[in-house]
Amino acid sequence: MGLSMLRLRGAAALLVAVGAAVPAAAAAQTGPPPPAETATATATVGTWTTGDPLRTARTRHTATLLPDGRVLVAGGIVTGPIASTEIWSPSTGRWTAARPMLAPHGNHTATLLQGGKVLVVGEGTAELFSPWSGRWAAAAPPARARIGHTATLLPDGRVLVVGGGPSSPDPTDVPEVYTPWTDSWASVQPLPYSPDGLCGGHTASLTGGRVVVAGGGGCWGGTNGGSSTFDVATRTWSTPALLANNVGRMNHDAVVLRDGSVLLVGGECITCGEFLPSAERRNPATGAWSFVAPMAVGRSDLTATLLRSGAVLAAGGGGAEVYVPWQDRWVPTPPMGPVRRGHTATLLGDGSVLVVGGHASGDGGEAAIRDVERFRIAAPPG
Repeated sequence: MGLSMLRLRGAAALLVAVGAAVPAAAAAQTGPPPPAETATATATVGTWTTGDPLRTARTRHTATLLPDGRVLVAGGIVTGPIASTEIWSPSTGRWTAARPMLAPHGNHTATLLQGGKVLVVGEGTAELFSPWSGRWAAAAPPARARIGHTATLLPDGRVLVVGGGPSSPDPTDVPEVYTPWTDSWASVQPLPYSPDGLCGGHTASLTGGRVVVAGGGGCWGGTNGGSSTFDVATRTWSTPALLANNVGRMNHDAVVLRDGSVLLVGGECITCGEFLPSAERRNPATGAWSFVAPMAVGRSDLTATLLRSGAVLAAGGGGAEVYVPWQDRWVPTPPMGPVRRGHTATLLGDGSVLVVGGHASGDGGEAAIRDVERFRIAAPPG
């Protein structure tokens, strides 16, 4: 399975035209119909401005907000995985080249550790970036080679890594935990909700001492329609729960809202062959999922970013929308620049969102781009 087809963000490109935003009205309903005010609204919120372009075009990279406010962009895919990195400065708004990683990475993860270093995990290697020296150093490798996995910083400073390929499909899909102060990995209880493995396209969200893993793509095809929670204290998984969109959801994104609930946004479903406009929310008290208002269009391989106000910016696949949880409605933003997927979105210290790179959509492939945009919103929709 090629790198460009995994995250699994990208796997359903086999069935769906890459990057095309599917109007909700044209898609088979896998969620509630859009409310009338969503379908007819013309007002927009926020502004987009064009930023200094990347020095190197890239898609399926990582972007990490460093403790001093700079943004580290690492790796990604052009025709294959790359090792180059660059750093964006908030004082100049410009990019400078940084030292390359020790190995090329694409569809990898980058996690800011509590001590300020950045842990990159991908394929069968791991490495650490020091923002003070600008240097990379090898870290202990995980037991399994993975791409398209998730990496979640736990409250005690460890990192939980779940799922991913392209190693041989493993129905038990054993997650691993990295301990920074001993530079070591340990396996934990297998993930219970994915009977044919979890090769990517899922999300992992920390809330209330638990990591909620939701959706994703199976290693033998198909889309997972379940979720399970990892208890950080006991290192055990809960009994799986069905998503509201129980036919499956992958290549979506997730954010934790202020009340501790998890919001899943967009994605795609292999069995129904569509990009999903639907969104759903997990009740933190019961663990049950229920639909909320859908987006105006279906979006896959998007980013969802929690804004300072508590609203959520969903960007990619042909534009962007802002979700207002206390009103359960979506409001469009002004048009973005290029149609993009496989990008990153980073909440900056001033409350704006930096959207970086990705690939041009609708060309039947993944043409990496250098484009950078910044989203600002003075106040959430009233």
